[in-house]
Amino acid sequence: MVKVTRPLFADSAKGNLGNIGAFRRGQTGPQFIPLTVPTDRKTAKQLRLRACFSVAKKAHAAIPSGSRPRWGIYWRQYLQEHPGCRP
Repeated sequence: MVKVTRPLFADSAKGNLGNIGAFRRGQTGPQFIPLTVPTDRKTAKQLRLRACFSVAKKAHAAIPSGSRPRWGIYWRQYLQEHPGCRP
């Protein structure tokens, strides 16, 4: 879905087309700018953070639901207790 970020009744427009790119329309006409930055980076840091996140989610799910803290609180506490997982 297109999201217009400037007024519709203006001499120019710009916005995003999902995760595939952006568009703009100015005095020279419409122009499409494809997204060139990969959205799924597989760096060592990102893979380590994903592994920690997966372990933390499983540990969070193992806590009984009556005494389970909210996910955001648990994740912050998990990062403090496991310094190797910090982003």
